[in-house]
Amino acid sequence: MFNVNGPELIALAVLFLLLFGPERLPEVVMQLARWIGRFRALTDQATAEIRREFELAAHEAEAAKREFEQLTLEAKQAVASVEKETQRAITAAESGASGEEPPALAPPQVDERQAAPRPESSVDAIDAVDEPAPSIGGDRAVAAERDAAATGGST
Repeated sequence: MFNVNGPELIALAVLFLLLFGPERLPEVVMQLARWIGRFRALTDQATAEIRREFELAAHEAEAAKREFEQLTLEAKQAVASVEKETQRAITAAESGASGEEPPALAPPQVDERQAAPRPESSVDAIDAVDEPAPSIGGDRAVAAERDAAATGGST
């Protein structure tokens, strides 16, 4: 750790002997050894904690990467489905323009997570259907009379 070789170690031992004397030297060395042990324990603990945090961050990054890849795959599948349905619609429009029977279109696939919420009860569903459609220009009878007058016919 400190790269202390033989002559330097002897010089340190002589210095400690002169500073503390032969009576206190064993006590000072033991105290120094305890401090070094505590320092090593603290550095080991800090190193382990840092290592755990890095491993946790790596796992979280890997999970985010997998989630991103899954979402990318789902997006690509959705784009492919839309392209397929668009191509079918174009084919149907072209065959309808030429007088041929258009092929039946498959109903779109709806992801349950993105589907519109359903009414909570059958009464709510009936109420939603029974509401009259709004008319442009006010009353339906007035609109019908105006349309009849514009076309020159009667209703």
